[in-house]
Formats: sequence, C-alpha cells, structure tokens
Amino acid sequence: MASALPSMGVLGPAAVGTLLAVFADAFEDPERYLKRQPSDPCLHDLLSSEMFLAIVSVAGTRVVAGLTGYVLPKFEQAHRDDGPAIALSSRPGVREDGLHVDIAPAGAGP
Repeated sequence: MASALPSMGVLGPAAVGTLLAVFADAFEDPERYLKRQPSDPCLHDLLSSEMFLAIVSVAGTRVVAGLTGYVLPKFEQAHRDDGPAIALSSRPGVREDGLHVDIAPAGAGP
C-alpha cells in the first residue's frame, strides 16, 4: 500500500474555521474557539502576516490536527536603570533579578 507524501498549501479562512473546531474539541473549550470566531477579512489578514504560522494535518479533505504560532520579534533585556523597559517586561509576569555573566572568547584576554 503506497502512502501519500505530505504536501504544503495555503490555508484559507474556511480551513482555519475547521482548525478552530479541532482546537475546541482538543482543549474542551468551545466558548473560546467556536462562539467568537474572527471574520473572514480578519483571518485573511492573519494568514497573510509573516508573523503568524499555521500547520494542519489533513485526512482526506478533513482537518484533523493543527499547530499555530506567532513570531515574536526579539527585544533586548532591560537594564537596571531603564525604568520604562523594566515596567514593560514586568507587566506579564513576576520580576526576578538575575545574574548576567559575559564570557570572553578564548584568546580574547582576561
């Protein structure tokens, strides 16, 4: 029995709607994934963005699994005297002080 090779394609809003139904079932959260779905123009903008990734697994013509992710731009760590950066970095979590150590490459001196 020959197996089909995986293929790649572009997802459209309808496929994303189906993926959201898969997520609703997998995470047992239909309220979040089914009752407040974004509009087709919003989904089109999201799917056109270079900052969003969606991968689906299809059985026949049915979406059966998927993975989504966002590309987050890198930002530098806040310095102790950078109040606005510390405030921004502290907002989503709990502040912890860390130890930063610079290690010089071999042969670069002390």
